[in-house]
Amino acid sequence: MHTQQENLLQVTFRLSKNTLYDLFSQVLHDLDGRVLQVDGMKLTLSLGDKDQLSIQGVGQKLSYIVPVRFQFVKPAGLFSIEGTGEIAIHLSTMLHISEDMDVSPKTELVGYHWSVAPSIQLGTMDVPVESLADCMIRHLSASWIHTMDEELSKQLHLQELISQSIAQYAHNKLIHSQPDLFVNVCVFQILANSMMDTTDEILLDLWLELGVKVSDKEIPFGVQQKSRFYWVNTGITSPTQQIELEYSYEGLAELLADYLNGLDIGGKKVELSGVSLGYQQQLEIKLDMIAPIRGMVTLTCQPRLHLQQQKWYADDVQIDLAPTQLIYKLSAPLIENFLATQIRQFFPFDPRPFLERILSSMPEFKIAGNHISLIPEVERIVIRQPKFEQDRVTCTLQLEEASVLVGLEG
Repeated sequence: MHTQQENLLQVTFRLSKNTLYDLFSQVLHDLDGRVLQVDGMKLTLSLGDKDQLSIQGVGQKLSYIVPVRFQFVKPAGLFSIEGTGEIAIHLSTMLHISEDMDVSPKTELVGYHWSVAPSIQLGTMDVPVESLADCMIRHLSASWIHTMDEELSKQLHLQELISQSIAQYAHNKLIHSQPDLFVNVCVFQILANSMMDTTDEILLDLWLELGVKVSDKEIPFGVQQKSRFYWVNTGITSPTQQIELEYSYEGLAELLADYLNGLDIGGKKVELSGVSLGYQQQLEIKLDMIAPIRGMVTLTCQPRLHLQQQKWYADDVQIDLAPTQLIYKLSAPLIENFLATQIRQFFPFDPRPFLERILSSMPEFKIAGNHISLIPEVERIVIRQPKFEQDRVTCTLQLEEASVLVGLEG
């Protein structure tokens, strides 16, 4: 098990018991109308009073009380004995989940009690009540409980659910426009602590080791998801999730062109036919200008991240305008001064509002009919390891004490 704390997102699931009751009722739908033939008696079963359905989650075990209503008919010569009752069956399911996320629930019968004691509407009962209960419980233990485990296993294909969710919500998912940003997510492993029970909810803490990348271009690969699952005895404090942020110089050039085109310089509008960026020891920006004068503007600087302030600075700024015609040389200083003023106004640049917008644009998942937002609560966002590469700029966003609260409601 790999548990590096610097790349974990804490997710606390609040599972509404009303939702679990509804899901459990769906699993038990095949109980309605079931007919048993036991010792010459016909028993017709159905799910009992839902208000008597009880579910608790502690550790890795779910415990529940299932009310089963029954009608019984026993022929007795020309007449028959008929009656009704309701028995509450006590069950427990241990959730066995392998590292490969195969779910193998093991349900056992713990006991029972009468919700409504058997009563006779017609005839005289000559079969002891305990024998009646024993007949039903033996049948349910032999078939229905096994069927319930199989049904739960079918519904909990965790690897498949994760792969489908990633493919739908987090594979080259456009999360922001102008500028365009795409997110890609991989789930490496899931760590789960013991379940905790409250009056209305079951709480489950998970820690997801995620690989998250945000970029301005789609990434050309398919979804190949193979996650691992582990139960852990103790929780993980102060988890930190990292997001790899990557932006191409081509994309930055488009942003810069959109920003500069149309700006006013002395009553005339800036018009550019092209913008290009590159990095060779310094960041170099070339602006192919058409108006207000025709010429090539070259801007060089050394971007610097102040780690304590978490702000970007531009050091050693140099601006050079090479007009294509002699007549434009008199206007060149005006353009250079204008660009220098824009740079002074822009730096130091505080990226936090932009980063918060990225987080607020994270995709929304749909689980059990609920729209689940994975926008984390974050103590602090820290930029780490900025790099200016040949064709892109990259950095790591460190989300300190990142956590998500997910409520599955009915």
